[in-house]
Amino acid sequence: MLKKNTIFTLQQNSSLNIFETNILLKYVTKLSEVELIINHEKELHKQEINILNKLIQRRVLGEPIAYIIGKKEFYGLVLNITSDVFIPRPETELLVDLIIKKNFEKKIKLLEIGTGSGAIAIAIAVYSKNKIEIIATDINEYSLKIAKKNAQKKLTKYNIPIKFIKSNWYNNLQNYKKLFNIIVSNPPYISKGDIHLNKGDLRFEPIKALTDYSDGLSSIKEIIKNASKYLVNDGLLLIEHGYNQSNLVRKLFFQYGFNNIKSWRDLSGIERVTQGRIS
Repeated sequence: MLKKNTIFTLQQNSSLNIFETNILLKYVTKLSEVELIINHEKELHKQEINILNKLIQRRVLGEPIAYIIGKKEFYGLVLNITSDVFIPRPETELLVDLIIKKNFEKKIKLLEIGTGSGAIAIAIAVYSKNKIEIIATDINEYSLKIAKKNAQKKLTKYNIPIKFIKSNWYNNLQNYKKLFNIIVSNPPYISKGDIHLNKGDLRFEPIKALTDYSDGLSSIKEIIKNASKYLVNDGLLLIEHGYNQSNLVRKLFFQYGFNNIKSWRDLSGIERVTQGRIS
């Protein structure tokens, strides 16, 4: 006869899918995925069950797992996450891929605009093998605190500093003109009337990280329009955008003087990142 409150029975009776149930079980029990399997007959204490049930209820109501456990994995790195920051998505890993796979003959300078949790900048710093000097900006002080905490946690052993600056796009970067080899950004690109803003995880995320309160292109346009002031000759701009925006984004790149414009598809086959070169 199965015991009522074993890991196995809790997995079977959970109102969540097994993947999300296991994430919460690992969080509550401090066990790894393998240890959950090995210890599937282990009974949880009453306090553990109470905590687990509360977490499950939060998830049932739609709260993102990342906010519930305060962590999110991005590009193999586990980052601290709070409701003050946008939750890093798997498709954004394409931005990191495109940058760290470039062959740099010497150390370069990179600017990330709108860093949020610091996910993109930190992943680039870790995997670029100290070939990139990074400045990351955000308008939100709380986001910068999280980003700095994540950077300190992940980069101290690599001795790779990231400079964080509070700035609304380029506003506080007047001393950094014609400095960067690469600018990268995952700006708000959901239009203000998009029905998805009121569905799923998006309901819980900071609205300013999701939408520009306009057509979804105003932030992208602002970044592209002014990038040439901060890029060195032959510098690159890479921007993540929405599933249906690639054609319009390419036109913006062309309009503001970029060449060698190209878009890349994410793992779902969607054109997700567009790059342009300034000469």
